Amino acid sequence: MLAMWLDSFVVSAALCITVQAQIRILSPESLKSQFSSSEGVIHGGTAVFGAPYYGEHVLGHLRGTQLRIDPGSFHSSGAKDDHCSEEDYSFEPLAGGTVETQGERMHDILVLEHGTWCTACKKVRVAQAKGVKAVILVDQTGDSDKQVQEKILGDDGFGQEVKIPSILVSRATGDKLFAAMRQETVVVELAWDIPQSQVVSVDFWWSSGAKDSQEFLMRFAESAEVLSFKMQFTPRYYVFDVSDSMSSAMGGLCADRITSYNTRHCAPDPDGAGPITGADVANEDVRQLCLWHKTSAAPDPVVDAPYSAAWWAYVSRIYAFCPFEEEVASNRFGSRECSYRVMKSLNIDTDIIDHCVRHHADKYLEESAKSVAWSEQALRINGWRYSGALDPEIVLKAICSGYATPSPACEELLNGWLRRTMMLLRHRATKALMSEDTFGFLMGAIGFLTVINAYLYRGYIKRFLKKQMREEVMLEVQSQMSDYAKLEGTGI
Repeated sequence: MLAMWLDSFVVSAALCITVQAQIRILSPESLKSQFSSSEGVIHGGTAVFGAPYYGEHVLGHLRGTQLRIDPGSFHSSGAKDDHCSEEDYSFEPLAGGTVETQGERMHDILVLEHGTWCTACKKVRVAQAKGVKAVILVDQTGDSDKQVQEKILGDDGFGQEVKIPSILVSRATGDKLFAAMRQETVVVELAWDIPQSQVVSVDFWWSSGAKDSQEFLMRFAESAEVLSFKMQFTPRYYVFDVSDSMSSAMGGLCADRITSYNTRHCAPDPDGAGPITGADVANEDVRQLCLWHKTSAAPDPVVDAPYSAAWWAYVSRIYAFCPFEEEVASNRFGSRECSYRVMKSLNIDTDIIDHCVRHHADKYLEESAKSVAWSEQALRINGWRYSGALDPEIVLKAICSGYATPSPACEELLNGWLRRTMMLLRHRATKALMSEDTFGFLMGAIGFLTVINAYLYRGYIKRFLKKQMREEVMLEVQSQMSDYAKLEGTGI
């Protein structure tokens, strides 16, 4: 079924992430005691739709529906009563149980089975229309708590309409919640604090034809180079699929290649009536995807994240060497010829990239079409939505706050332009096969020579000033003697 296919797409959580989402049970104590090993906290997975903001908290009581609390109300078809429309269910009145909220407002938090008759995204949209603040979805696959924590549910194409967050928990955890809800009111706090890890995961959704995204990547490239294997940066491209029969009406947005699903991959047109089409952007997207997949690597996959110096160098150069406004098509952005010239200038083997494009284009573009975010341009750090400005320094601060252990590289990059400059110089020197000891000696020698130069300059200035003072004194004396000589001539 389509809903099953859409919801089957999940993204693995970031390497070494310690928390995805959490539910802190406030009452009753009988339920809280069932999670004593985590001190009453339930960890779960999240979704790309309605992704929460850093630091967001929701305090509320768990709500079920007549459909779920009374299993006998299920219809044989299943489809009518699976929380897929507003007519499927209604809230029951709350009964018993209070908690001290310190003046904070209590919200309705709906608990639903994940199900298969419609997507999780649709269920959350329906719940949102009913006025709930958040949704807890109960996984029905039987996966363990750990496996469910690593799931991130995909969008069904309408995720931009979802404004409330959702958390995915295992079936075993869901059964405990439902059992407690049948007995008394369950009060919880849903929290989305900044998750921390030893390697920070950064997912960036963009289109290769988006100029503001291009500018951000070019300005952020130096920081990415310094963080390299301690930042799991994954580029995700905004593409969408349309049926082959509909592609002719898209006005040049879609690539010529027809997939095995009888669809075409399409991308936004970056310049309106200009010469670049969505098809050009889609073709450039797949070249960049191939470049990423073929060149990214981690020195130690256990503790390091994959990093591609070639990809960062390419995206930092392609837009200057293949401008949008170029009149000659072969020198313009989107052309295969110009793209490969830039790659060759960076010593990238274009035969490998070309082979990848011919054999893996559909696979990579299909993955991108499924991996949609809440907007065409989106940034997620350690599995969480970044809501700040797309400014390199602000983004760097958000990334650095995601490290469980303070990163020395972050401290250098964020603490003033001088330390940042020295950090980049040291990084580039060591990258050029200069040892840390040699670099230290060189910096020490430069510092020593600077001090000597300052000392010599100071001596020169002192001699110069003394000479100037002597000359001024002599001039003053000569002037006074001249006046004295004139007085003698008068006979006085």
